[in-house]
Amino acid sequence: LTGSQTWASQLAVLGAGAAVVGNTAAWTQASGQLVLTTGSEVPALSSTNISIVVTNPARPQPAVTPMISCSGTVKIGTTAMSTAMLGGAGADWVIKTNSESNASPGAYNTLSFVI
Repeated sequence: LTGSQTWASQLAVLGAGAAVVGNTAAWTQASGQLVLTTGSEVPALSSTNISIVVTNPARPQPAVTPMISCSGTVKIGTTAMSTAMLGGAGADWVIKTNSESNASPGAYNTLSFVI
């Protein structure tokens, strides 16, 4: 998620799954890293819907592919998220979708993930 103009260190997490991660996420603009911390176990074999809002780069840039990983009691290695299809990414992730609301330079953009 590199290139965003969003500088805040904490972002509001929106969507039906927001409560699972405490409704906020740690954000590092330089690396484009979003860290979600769960307060409880994420239900297995179910969808967790979350969204964040960032400001797009001021100038067009090549698209980036979001990467996802898990650390803590359960560790899952880093893998790319898929925008094209329902797919499996390793034995422990079933990644369903990631999307954006507005790709225009400088615009607010809601990034949505279903994991």
